[in-house]
Amino acid sequence: MKVITIPVAYGSTNCYLLCDQREKRCAVVDPGADPEKIRSAVLASDCTPEAVLLTHGHSDHVGAVDALRTFWPELPVYLNDRDVRESDDRLYRRLFPMVKETRSYDEGDVIRIGSLEVRVLATPGHSAGSVSLLAEDVLLSGDALFACGMGRTDLPGGSETEMTATLARLGALEGNFSVLPGHGRASTLAIERSENPCLRQALQAAAGPAEETIRLYTRQNDKTLLELERTGRVINRSYYVRLHFGDMAEHYLESYAWFAGEAAKRVPRPADVTTSIWCSISAEACFRPGPGSVVYVLEVPRSQVVFFDETKWDYVLDRIYLPENDEDKRRYLAHLERLGIRSSYDLFREKYRGLFEEERARIRESWKRVFTIDRWTVHNVCGNIWEIRKEWVRKIVRPGEAIE
Repeated sequence: MKVITIPVAYGSTNCYLLCDQREKRCAVVDPGADPEKIRSAVLASDCTPEAVLLTHGHSDHVGAVDALRTFWPELPVYLNDRDVRESDDRLYRRLFPMVKETRSYDEGDVIRIGSLEVRVLATPGHSAGSVSLLAEDVLLSGDALFACGMGRTDLPGGSETEMTATLARLGALEGNFSVLPGHGRASTLAIERSENPCLRQALQAAAGPAEETIRLYTRQNDKTLLELERTGRVINRSYYVRLHFGDMAEHYLESYAWFAGEAAKRVPRPADVTTSIWCSISAEACFRPGPGSVVYVLEVPRSQVVFFDETKWDYVLDRIYLPENDEDKRRYLAHLERLGIRSSYDLFREKYRGLFEEERARIRESWKRVFTIDRWTVHNVCGNIWEIRKEWVRKIVRPGEAIE
């Protein structure tokens, strides 16, 4: 396929020839003016015109249709019938001049030009009957999508709501089509997705409101940088815990395993993750990076974070009952005294193995209050995440650098 661009109406409108070079057939798209110029381009292409394809019914896109029919009387003209309507309104008739004997086409139709297949997409917004045309790797977008812009929506039949949906639909097309608009320069869909504010806004609207995020800070072993670069994510591993806590590692790993099991009930845990990553909610409360470590500054969706009260964590580590309040603490200590037990920690010692299982279950149940935050400050609240994703990383802080 070869596409020939013919600027018409003093260069303000793009008319196109879609040429099937193998069978020497072509279609004329949006002949808005200058019929002799279009006829010369058709003759120079050595192709026989098989159809006129109109992206919409505005005068600057259909103005040369009648003259082309004097050159090729049997030439079929395609126009969506939502842009074909008689009216006594003078402004409307100037904007939508009557094009006689058109064939309507719409979403899903395929027009064959020689061996080429031209697929029709309904793309209203600029007008009610606007369509765009897909042929191989080319998108003829009419007055819907322009390079770094879009068509106006304030004319009869226009709709800002429909235009937003149209742009989102075009932006979501798979692949990187060449974009040939009704006016202005050509582009590509990849460039427009990246640089066109109208298209980006439409895609964002289609995706829904942006998810709320929170800034988190976490100090990690600097070996994780290689993992982040290689896999695009970092997950915590038990050997990091062993490196950090040495002889006490097994005690900590047992406590972390309980915590991870409870946190996973609140935010699902990826299948390959066993150990949590804890984060501070402020730079002030985050440990500074030292030798062999870095601090990740993250922007994380709130839906991926389990918040907890770190000041309650020592109860879990010490294997003691976490009271709801002072009165609950007083009642529980009295209960232990009646059982002849000095501290709930003793219940986890070897001498009580096999005994007081209900009491140990009661203590573990109390630890769930770690996830109840009675007082929200940057010094007691932490966030648990299961992984560090590369797209969440806003900054990597090395030893000697300021976190913020």
